[in-house]
Amino acid sequence: MNEYSLEEVQTHMKDSLWIIIDGYIFDVTSYRSKHPGGSQLFLKYAGKDCTKQFNDARHIDAYNYMDDLCVGKLKL
Repeated sequence: MNEYSLEEVQTHMKDSLWIIIDGYIFDVTSYRSKHPGGSQLFLKYAGKDCTKQFNDARHIDAYNYMDDLCVGKLKL
């Protein structure tokens, strides 16, 4: 699995949107228009760790398609 630094993730905050959840990096660019909460959430958290917000929203159903969006792990 590819590993990326936080700085590399932060380069994906406009045209391509990457978020971090539980140390894994997800490219949500293609999903942003489908997100029930709207695409603005992805813009707000792009390039950042949004684990707490993800877990607080109880996105249990999201785990069904997250494997397809995963691009790697955060390099520690």
